[in-house]
Amino acid sequence: MNARHGIQVGRSLWTARDGGELVVLQTLSVVFLTVGYIGTSGTLRIGQQVPWVDLAAAGLVLSGLEIMRFMTTARRRIGLRRLSLFGDVVPRPAATRREVSATPITALVTTAAMTRYHDAGCPLVTGKAGIVAGTALSHEESGQRPCELCLAGGAS
Repeated sequence: MNARHGIQVGRSLWTARDGGELVVLQTLSVVFLTVGYIGTSGTLRIGQQVPWVDLAAAGLVLSGLEIMRFMTTARRRIGLRRLSLFGDVVPRPAATRREVSATPITALVTTAAMTRYHDAGCPLVTGKAGIVAGTALSHEESGQRPCELCLAGGAS
């Protein structure tokens, strides 16, 4: 517990081994970059500089890969910690049928050109010509499916 902020402080996302590997591999990357720089600076011909540039590039790649490994380790441990705290939570869709359409479902409507049927207040049918009202069963018998926006949970 952190007395200053009154919050509980958990253990670190990284172990001592993770930190040690980071230090060793980043140090090795800096050595590769430094040796590559010194080797390239000491030669005048491009053909002689290529191996040194390759060594420096290997140092950059090694550094990037180690940082990625270090951060993905933390991300994985955060996910495991969240899973242990909250369980396997399935997020609820952002918009449900009642949130999208403020009007109660009084009729299900469609047009001849549509492949889906909608709540009468759905913005996808507002202002369309040739609107036909019906029941969910009658629309489904004609081969139409419910709108995923206004009838997310299926027609009632």
